Amino acid sequence: MGKPTAHQAIRHLRLRGLSTELPVYPDGPVTFTLPVRRTGSHQADVIVSYGACSATRCLVPVTNEVIQLDLG
Repeated sequence: MGKPTAHQAIRHLRLRGLSTELPVYPDGPVTFTLPVRRTGSHQADVIVSYGACSATRCLVPVTNEVIQLDLG
């Protein structure tokens, strides 16, 4: 129903060997909020993909992770 927001600001990280900057959040936990609207069922699946990088390396990205929401 809306765009996701995060409680931390994005910063840009340039890794050696890449010709682009990566938009990343600071180290540590980041809380995301996504407004949703119930249209029927009391359960919904949210599918997310994400990656984690430090100044020296990136972990293997997680793709299509299903998070089940109970909207009861």
